[in-house]
Amino acid sequence: MAYRNANEMIVGLRSPLSNRTTGNALYYVVNNVANFLPGANWNGEAAGIGGVQQLNLNGQGFRSIQWVPTLNGGAGAYLIIGGPSNGGPLNAETGREKFTLYQWGGPGTQPVVRIDDLRPYTQRPEGVNIITLTVNNVPQERVIFVEDRYQAQGYGTRNAIHWPKSILLE
Repeated sequence: MAYRNANEMIVGLRSPLSNRTTGNALYYVVNNVANFLPGANWNGEAAGIGGVQQLNLNGQGFRSIQWVPTLNGGAGAYLIIGGPSNGGPLNAETGREKFTLYQWGGPGTQPVVRIDDLRPYTQRPEGVNIITLTVNNVPQERVIFVEDRYQAQGYGTRNAIHWPKSILLE
């Protein structure tokens, strides 16, 4: 789920894809966030959400989506991690499967592959964002990935790893 503003929030689904296990990723656009999320006047029914939409993520489902206002020359864009749409490491994943990083302008636009295969950068990424770190008094923008590093049944570790923002230009 990625919040852009009061008029746009994207809810991306890992599974199913448009043809159950193949095809396009599915998502919903929330066009009135105040009516969708619980609040003081919430009556228990989510409103402000449109019908299901499709996005070509090359046979992958949404693993993460994040609105990043500093991308695209300050106009902003979504970062999407596309990955396996199956049930997870104990159910269907074979381990070290391909995940892809996309940049997307939002509904009505096509996603652009930023990093086709994230395996050199991260293991099982489940979150992405741009952060600013200060190193030796110099601010640096970094791409941070939150990982789910599966270890064994009943035990998983979480990890975060960051890279220079320049990896988006490779």
